[in-house]
Amino acid sequence: MKNSITFESFVQNSYLGQKSFTILTSYSDSRNKRMLKLSMNLITWSFFGVTLDVICGFVAASLVVTYGANFITAFGPTGLFFVINLIVKAIYINWFMKGNIPMKLIILGVIPYLGSGIISGFVLKNHPEYREALLKYTQYINKHRSLKDKLRMMLKVIQDNKKTVLLLLIAIILGICTQLLF
Repeated sequence: MKNSITFESFVQNSYLGQKSFTILTSYSDSRNKRMLKLSMNLITWSFFGVTLDVICGFVAASLVVTYGANFITAFGPTGLFFVINLIVKAIYINWFMKGNIPMKLIILGVIPYLGSGIISGFVLKNHPEYREALLKYTQYINKHRSLKDKLRMMLKVIQDNKKTVLLLLIAIILGICTQLLF
């Protein structure tokens, strides 16, 4: 990748002494790493979820408008998928964190499209220097990497998390099945 730099290198080049040490200590904490990885996985999950939500919502709206279908009949499968998705996501979060996560955070983590940000915020709220460095690193990545490189990074997250992708596919298949049931 063009202009590729790791987070560790970025911190070492951008911060001095104790501040660099504090940031890298927070970064190397295994629980923090795991929760931020979970956050990335939930972003990927949301990407697929929003795609399916848009498709299902469009199909349901088309059924109502075109065929005069009953609102509940048309949107029932979408609602059922939503509930199943929340349950599967809660199970996934608990499994991924090996039960080492408060129930309140699991509940907040399943909120569609916002859960990953809430989990990241939970990790970063107690580590202001780490949060600052991560934001600056993200800005650096956005400025110096092409869209192609960013897509490669997203695909790498998917490749590195085969179990996550498997659960995501199960959730998508369940969503499709609920659409076909009605």
